[in-house]
Amino acid sequence: MILLRLRADADTQWVAVFGIGLIGSSLVSALKAQGAQFEGRYRIAWNDPKQRSQQLATIETTLATTLASTSSQNLQVVWSAGQCGFEASQGEADQEQRVFDEVLMVVERVARDTPGLSTKFLMIGSAGGLFEGQRHVDRRSRPDPHRAYGRLKLYQEDRIRVDDAPWTPEIVRLTSVVGPLRHGQRQGLISTLVWNGLRQLPTGIVGRMETLRDFISVDDVAAFLALRIRNGGESGEVGIMTLASFRPASLAEVQRLVERVLGRRLFVSYALAPSNDMHITFSPDLRPAGWSPRDLLSSVRGIYRDALARGPAD
Repeated sequence: MILLRLRADADTQWVAVFGIGLIGSSLVSALKAQGAQFEGRYRIAWNDPKQRSQQLATIETTLATTLASTSSQNLQVVWSAGQCGFEASQGEADQEQRVFDEVLMVVERVARDTPGLSTKFLMIGSAGGLFEGQRHVDRRSRPDPHRAYGRLKLYQEDRIRVDDAPWTPEIVRLTSVVGPLRHGQRQGLISTLVWNGLRQLPTGIVGRMETLRDFISVDDVAAFLALRIRNGGESGEVGIMTLASFRPASLAEVQRLVERVLGRRLFVSYALAPSNDMHITFSPDLRPAGWSPRDLLSSVRGIYRDALARGPAD
């Protein structure tokens, strides 16, 4: 968890970001660019229950002490954590659910035990995990997860929206997020294609060339979320937003875009798998106010420039 402070006056907001992977680290950077001050970093041992219990106790004490020592009564919690990917097993999903529940209990105690505290809980969800195999998803569509990963995300959404929760919940469902390749972070399709293309290495893709996906830039996501956090979101509303490009691209189209940017052919093999070749597309009716995603070509160019300048191990 990273703890940030927004503003240093009577309207100070505290932001606790759980999960510093691709999305969480980009969000922290965007908040810092808007003036947020870094207050501390606290690790959570996902696979060691005893150590995790001690770490969560430290986090709880830190949050309680920090909130009690200032005039601020505003806390925003962001859950962008998770070791599970789309292909996670049920056991991996169960483990992540345990960690999520433990963190939630910490936040709940802090929110209930701090008099006058206004708490918001922003959960980063998965549009693809909830609506896999559905086309033109709109406001009438209902989640129908096919995998353990999707069922986990639906559980997390339901868990923060319980009637007696001491926070205002907000859920942001993301489609396929595009970002630079970094050591220790999950590899995305486009960043892998770019890096392998630069090294002239082959890339294996599970799916069909015509499979449709909706890609969005992590920088766009981070900027949108940072502004929303800074403005306090929509007080009193149970918000569910979907961030998508609303311009799906086939895997073959993605391959051609990367080849165009790199100026060379890619070595790509497609492996047919019924579990990973279903289309997932979204209706423009879901576009939230203030969301203006860049086009896919711009995202690919950004990843290419980053790979040239920094490499994936930074």
